[in-house]
Amino acid sequence: MAFLGPGEHFRDLPGAFRTLENALAVSRVAGGLHAVDASTVGAVGMVLAGAGEASKDVTARPLAPLRDLPPQRASALRETALAYLDAGTNVAETSRRLFLHRNTVLQRLEQLGAVLGPDWHTPPRSLDLHLALLSAARDDGGAPGAPPVRSQPRRRAEELRRPRSPAARC
Repeated sequence: MAFLGPGEHFRDLPGAFRTLENALAVSRVAGGLHAVDASTVGAVGMVLAGAGEASKDVTARPLAPLRDLPPQRASALRETALAYLDAGTNVAETSRRLFLHRNTVLQRLEQLGAVLGPDWHTPPRSLDLHLALLSAARDDGGAPGAPPVRSQPRRRAEELRRPRSPAARC
């Protein structure tokens, strides 16, 4: 289902139809989304929808240097890079989103710089990388913008933060 809202005039119908088509394309690409508000799809969603299978190589190329790393390390660096770019390159916010200590985030950012090059987080390269990370997250089963799958240590940290029942405290 897609919703655009009321139109001003009958002549606006073709433009509204194109907007709804784009929103539905994003929904198909994102997988699992059943309702889309066309006004909130955004440019990144539209680019990912337009990319499709034909340009999969273009969105994968920025992540190529990470393929040579051990899978667990590459996954941690991808997770950190996506959170960092989603957080507007704010280290404190990235740390909060990933439930990691600030120094751990800084170490991973330094590792990303060593693997991807020192300009990986600056425009225009950061846009290419951000799109590639979002596309990879989608291909790994998450929708664009969806939080990455959390690793075991972070799940344990979340469990420790939950309030315990009175019976469990004894």
